Amino acid sequence: MTKKIAVCLDVGLGGTSAFVPECLGCWVFGHSPESALAKVRNAITEWFDWLEKARRAYPS
Repeated sequence: MTKKIAVCLDVGLGGTSAFVPECLGCWVFGHSPESALAKVRNAITEWFDWLEKARRAYPS
């Protein structure tokens, strides 16, 4: 299944954080926006893996 997920970036002088509003607790920090986006892709995958292992329903 493919789903579009919104990712928010907060770009600052010290780096960039990326978080996923619909995946509570899913956020990362990178030294650049590109780095944060690369890391958040992996974090989203891990978040959904955790959800499945914990046998939790995807929040709608």
